Amino acid sequence: MLVYDPVGGDVFGQSLRCTNRDGRLIVIGFTSGTIQQIPANYLLIKNITVVGYGFSIYSRADHAHYARVFAELGELYEAGKLTPKIHKVYALEDTGQALASLLDRQAIG
Repeated sequence: MLVYDPVGGDVFGQSLRCTNRDGRLIVIGFTSGTIQQIPANYLLIKNITVVGYGFSIYSRADHAHYARVFAELGELYEAGKLTPKIHKVYALEDTGQALASLLDRQAIG
């Protein structure tokens, strides 16, 4: 089992509890605004691996990897294998509202 957590906080705790034995939990962000602590007993009892993946480092350290990942994501999207949730589309002149939606944690997707 693989769990992908971009939220952190309480969701991280729920993700950790629902991860099956020998599962892997990938932490990629903290959109909740809270960085959750990892209780080591869950890791030991369930033999869970928790790893962090900070993708932005590749834009600086390994640009070829960064470009490959975005190319593959584009191919998956074009093939219809990715269906992102689009909360709302803003006109360019409404950029301030769009950013406020992100800052207020109202945006979904």
